[in-house]
Amino acid sequence: SPLDFLSVPADPGYRQVSYIEGQILDVDVRSHVITLMDGTAWEGGGMILLPVADIIILPIPGESLAVAYSGGMMDVVRLVGGTPIVRSGLLVKVTEKNSRGDVLKLSSGDVVELGYDSYRAATWLPPFDAVVTGRKIYNLRRGQSVQATTF
Repeated sequence: SPLDFLSVPADPGYRQVSYIEGQILDVDVRSHVITLMDGTAWEGGGMILLPVADIIILPIPGESLAVAYSGGMMDVVRLVGGTPIVRSGLLVKVTEKNSRGDVLKLSSGDVVELGYDSYRAATWLPPFDAVVTGRKIYNLRRGQSVQATTF
């Protein structure tokens, strides 16, 4: 299945993925087009999203489609305008969280310390899939991100 890339392998506990991050500028509910602040436009199946919300989009390898996560929702989308900036990150499973909620343990064995905006992660309950970028962690279940440092 094209969505197999969304599963985290048990060994080594992570998968290299490409991603596009951004914030939503506009959502056209009639055409199902989501416009991001970077000028790209994505056609989807009709997720109900709010402007200025975080969004992370994972292109499906070998396909013209991608999977978008925002506000606790997921949708399959395709690029219909603009040129996105594609970055590389690690798809992992968050397995544990400390009692203060500012340190997460990953399936890869790494530990992530959340930054100044860790209060946004107060309701993140492991286990959940996430993308770690080196400066942020995106909770795919919630469609939210916080600043993070991996060590």
